[in-house]
Amino acid sequence: LLFVLFISSSVANAEPAAYAELAGNVVLQSVDEKDFQLGATELKGGLYVHQLISLEAFVSQGVVDDTDNNLNQAVGLGYGVGARFESPSRRGTKAFILLGFSSHELELKREDTSQSLSTERFEGFAYGVGLQEQLFDADSQWYVSARWQRHYSSGQIKIDTVGAALRYAF
Repeated sequence: LLFVLFISSSVANAEPAAYAELAGNVVLQSVDEKDFQLGATELKGGLYVHQLISLEAFVSQGVVDDTDNNLNQAVGLGYGVGARFESPSRRGTKAFILLGFSSHELELKREDTSQSLSTERFEGFAYGVGLQEQLFDADSQWYVSARWQRHYSSGQIKIDTVGAALRYAF
């Protein structure tokens, strides 16, 4: 984060550009040896501090639960902040790396009784990779992207997302 702040303060002539993004994510979550595939929507906003570096924040909400052996797993509210480092655009396509902080709430219930067994928030270092493609033509402000991101990994608990997003740059 200090590195990003240093770069943003040293590049005064870079024009900041903002963007908003709406994504649909498959949340791949595993506890011990049980795997769950959940669904979530995500809204993200970002601001470029350098031509290829942006700071962004997101909020997500679970929309699809998963059940395995009478256990129902649901993802609740998620949020996070981070930095996005992009490659130069090549014919409208660029790769990117995400680094930051992420927090997600998970609830585990018995399916037959809807009794809540556990509700916990998982927070930590998040990282990911993705590809972005400019839509329509070289002057378009619309983009589509696909990405994988690890939001949490500790012990035998992992939370990843695989998603696709539609972005508009201001």
